[in-house]
Formats: sequence, C-alpha cells, structure tokens
Amino acid sequence: MTTADGQRLAVVSVKGREGATGRGDDPFRRLTDAVRWLEERRRAVPAAEEHGDLVIHLLPGEHRIDEPIMLGPHSAGTASSNTVIEGEPGAILMGSRPIESSRWWEPARWGRRIRGVAIPGVPGVPLDLGAIGFALPLVPAPPALVARGAPYRMARWPKEGWLRTTGPAEPDAAGRQVLQLDPAVLQHLHGQRHLWVEAFLCYDWEWYQAPVFEIDFASGRVVTGLPRTSGDMLPGGDRIAFLNDRRALQSPGECWLDPQQRRMEYVPFDHGPKPELCVFPHHLLQLHETRFARIRGLHLVGGLASAVYARGCEDIAVEGCEIEQFGAGGLHLEGARFTVRGCSIHDVGTTGLRLDSGDSATLTSGGSVVEGCSFERWGRRKPVYEPAVRLLGVGSEVRDSTFRNGPHMAIDVAGNDHRIDGNRFSRVAEATDDMGAIYVNQGEDPLQRGYAICHNVFFDIGDGHEIASAVYVDRRSEGVTVFRNLCVRIASHGPVSVRAVHGNGPSWLRIEENLFIDCDIAIGIGFYLANWGERDIQTMTHARAAAVQRLAGPSARHLERYPELAQLGEEDLVFPATNSVVNNHAWTREPLEQRGLVVRSAPAELVRSSGNRVVARDAVDAAAIAGLPAAWQAIFPANTPVDRAIEDAIRNWDAVVRLLRAHSAGEGADNRV
Repeated sequence: MTTADGQRLAVVSVKGREGATGRGDDPFRRLTDAVRWLEERRRAVPAAEEHGDLVIHLLPGEHRIDEPIMLGPHSAGTASSNTVIEGEPGAILMGSRPIESSRWWEPARWGRRIRGVAIPGVPGVPLDLGAIGFALPLVPAPPALVARGAPYRMARWPKEGWLRTTGPAEPDAAGRQVLQLDPAVLQHLHGQRHLWVEAFLCYDWEWYQAPVFEIDFASGRVVTGLPRTSGDMLPGGDRIAFLNDRRALQSPGECWLDPQQRRMEYVPFDHGPKPELCVFPHHLLQLHETRFARIRGLHLVGGLASAVYARGCEDIAVEGCEIEQFGAGGLHLEGARFTVRGCSIHDVGTTGLRLDSGDSATLTSGGSVVEGCSFERWGRRKPVYEPAVRLLGVGSEVRDSTFRNGPHMAIDVAGNDHRIDGNRFSRVAEATDDMGAIYVNQGEDPLQRGYAICHNVFFDIGDGHEIASAVYVDRRSEGVTVFRNLCVRIASHGPVSVRAVHGNGPSWLRIEENLFIDCDIAIGIGFYLANWGERDIQTMTHARAAAVQRLAGPSARHLERYPELAQLGEEDLVFPATNSVVNNHAWTREPLEQRGLVVRSAPAELVRSSGNRVVARDAVDAAAIAGLPAAWQAIFPANTPVDRAIEDAIRNWDAVVRLLRAHSAGEGADNRV
C-alpha cells in the first residue's frame, strides 16, 4: 500500500463503510465506490505517466450490486499501468438477491411443499409474458430463481416427452403463430394462466420457448408468440410441451411465475443452498472503449443479461474467473486483443463466450486468445444455435480448453483464420440431430475461410443422435483444415451411421492425419446441392457472384491471403473437386464393409484421397500401430493394451497435445494449418 496521494490499491469489503478511503484498514463497501476512486486517480495522473497497475481488490464475501459496473475511456490503462479488478478466493460478485425466510414461507398446498416469493419491481425487467418470449433473440430473460449451480425450471407438462401437433404452424391474421393439437390432449390446461410453450418446430434447429396467448379447447388451436417458421413439420408432427403449468408444479427445482401479481411459486430443492432471485437486468461488468483492463479471480453469479460485456475495447484480459447463472450469456467481447484464460463458464442461458475480434473486410487480425477454460451446460434458455464459444472476426485462437455437457454446438466458427487447437470435447450436441461439436456454416460468404482445427480430442459426441459429428462443415463452406485430431466413439444408436467429420458440399476441405476409433464412419463428404439441397443453388450462385465482385475491389487482399480464390468464379458449384483426405486411420469394431469407411462421398472420384487405412479393432496390433503417422505412435506404448492406451490418451490429453504439437512444429506442419 502506498501513501494516500499515490494510492494504487483500493480494497472493497462487504463490511466496509460509507465514505471510506479504500485502503486496507478502511475498505470501500461497494465496488462502484472503488470504480469512482479509479476514475478520479486516472484523471489526476494520466495513464501514460503511471508506472504500475491500479488495482481494485475484492475481499471474500458476497458483493451484491444494484447498478452495472462501468469501465469506460476514463478508466483506460496502458501497457505499463493496467486497470485491474481482482478478487480473493471467495469473492463473489452477484446480481441475484437473497430471499428472506420471513417473506417466502407458505403453507403446503396440494400435498406439496410449495413456497412463494414476491418479485420486486425493477426497471428493465419485463413481466408482461403475454407480449414477450424469453428465448427469442434480444429479448431479456424474465426473473428467475437459482440455487448455486442449479437453476429452477418452469413447471412443465407433460413432465416427460412431448405432445405432437396435428398440422404445421401457421400465422393468424395478426401474424401470431398458431399450433394445431388434438383437443383431447389439451383438457388438462383448462383454467391455467400465464402458460408458455416449448417447441421443436420443422427441424431440430428450430427450438423456441414463447408465451401462449390463447387456447381454443374445442378446435385444439393454440395461439403463441413463436417466431415465423418454414411451415414444414417434423415426421409425426412437431414436438411441443407447455411451461409455467401451475398444476404441474410438483418436483424440487420447479417454479411457476405469475406476472400480474409479480409473484413466483416454487418447490425447493431438498438439499443445497437457498434459492436466490435474479432480477438484475444489466450486464454485471460493462466495458466501453477502454483499454488495458484485467478482470481476474472473480466469481460472477446471477443476472438476466451477461456477466461481462465489452465493446470497442482493446487489450482486455479475463483470467481465473468462474461465471454462472446468467440469463443471456457469460462473456460478450468485441474489439481486439482479448485474453480469456483459466475461466469456468457454466449454466448460462445462451452462448458462453461471444468473441468478435478483428475485421474480416480487411483481414485485420484481432489477436485474441481463449486458453485453458472450461465450458459446461450453456444454452439453458435457448438450447439451439447458442454455442459455448462463437468466433467472429479474424485470427482468434481457442486452445487447451474443455467443452462438455452442452445441448448443441460447442464452437460456432465464422470470419477468417481462426485456430481451434488442443481442446477436449465430450457429450456435446446432445439435444438435437444435424449438428457437430465444431460447426461451420459459411457457404453464403465464401470469403470467410481459413479455419484450422487441430490436435483436439472428441469423444462421446451427440448422445447417439444420427447426425452428430465431431466436425461439421455445412452448406458448402470453404477453406477448413482438420488435422491430427482424435475421434473416439462418434456413433449412432440408430440405423443411420454418423460421420465423425462431415462435409456437406464443402470446397477446399483438407482432412489429414486424423485417428478415428470406434466411429461409425470416419469421414463423409457429400454433394448435397446435387439432390435434396437444390433449393440452395440460387442462393449459393448469387453469393459467389457477389464474392467475385468483391475480390476485384474492396476484398482484393483476400486473393493474396487465399490464392485458391482465383478459381472461385470457375469452380463447379455442385461438384467441387478441391477436397482432400490424406493419411487418416480408422479402427472399427463394426464389419468393414458396413462401417468404419474412411471416405464416403458421391461421386468418390471428386475427392483427392490417399494413404487412408481402415483396421478392424480386433486386428489392431504392433504392425497397425507402426502404420500410424509418427505423431500418433507415441500414445500407444509397447505392452499397453490398446483400450487402456486410448482412455489414458483421453484422460491425459494435455500431454498428448504437447507431443502432437512438437511433431507438427518439427515437421513444419504448423505452416500448413
């Protein structure tokens, strides 16, 4: 601690006092007071003249905030004087509120232990559930109950499974989506108020939750706030369930929301921490046009928006933080040179981390890195098309991180020149078909390309779904390299075989030196525009024509970075002959003539294929291991059973990654991916 005039450290304690100095023996009570101290210090001493960081230090305790913590241009630091907000172990920054027992005990009703809590009026928190749906884009979440690590769920009917519609969703005169159900199945809902509907519509990527406006029990018409759909139906009818069903309020962890009375009823968990009410409508930490800031060691809990929202920022680090229970996402970062390191992000409503760094128009790299992080149980409010990490912009890297227990994609890739290296993916893409742990869908902009997916392990992906891949390059996306990854048990429980690496009409897809073990089909490359995807041809034709025009003008730099784009105007749209599959190995327990094929494409001669090998699992011996690329041989020690070596490799993937990277660096392979 320095003198008062040169104070560089401000301490915040839940036991601090109003009007404190922020020094160790006189801590601030609120984080907002410390931020004001920081801004005053920056104004008094320009950052360029500071030598040493300015630090706000949170002592252990539950630091509850009533207004967002703002860091703007006046808080900006420099390379030699960062702005730091840090926490000791046990320092929790919270947007949720405790529920006092004197207010929420109620007598049991219907033979169940039900409690109630009044929801306070908070500006910006919507409770008109007849007008909004909480899972639609840009719509805030409603108030929510959480117990640490376990969000309460709206009571659902039916408790398990789904109801089936009897006709496609169609708009009424007011543009609201109308579902048609068998009137007999709706009788349970007579007299219910404030219902919502959860729906799988048209295909598994259309999964929404929205309010119910009206039910006609005679005809079976249900008028909802669902968005407009394509009108197609799933085989056997779209799948729906009703939420916020008061009669279904039975099991621990369920709740019912009454927006008119601003009241929530719930069945408490039998054990564990008390529930807390999330009503904070803002991002907890908001960074706007600031630089050289570090957020480290904080536990961020409970809010209806995101934990950290940064826009127009540079040189920002989020390190060693745990982030959970946010209605929107975990981190939303826009700018350049972000570092997210050693963080745990879990139990968030949508995307875990949205990283938009760099400029695809000029191919200016953002230079951002996600490293050593853990992502789990994202997409709690909107399960589809909300990944653990969404990459936009140019030149970001995700490495040495873990992705598990997610409903849909783990990483969604867009922009240019991103690298996904040395990560572990398990039990993701579990909720739907037609998805991959890493998903690329950029066919409508062929200038977005240059993705390297290398040195990762994928295992137990998809929960047995029929189209659940490790890497899915969809709708004629281009310029993807899949190099030296391990895929284990990428398999279906049904009659349709899963492709561990799936190319859906791709171009310039390079798949090299990957090892596939107990996968249905190692690699599948198909040309969907020649059959069921014909409706995409016009869209893709226009996209390529527009891209060719851009290459002659504002996007000329792309030709220097990607010389293959010189062929864009002449390349066959439907049957591109630019994909390569080289030196991949598959070990399979299934009959080789049925499964375990290294390449399945139509027509196969359009894929440049060489050096690929399939071996039956019971025939894997020393000779089969010696036939692997040298980078893989080291993970199968002599005299170690193959099954044990595989599980050891998954368990100790960090060590395997070091070996693979050493081989790649020694061979100069890093220059090729």
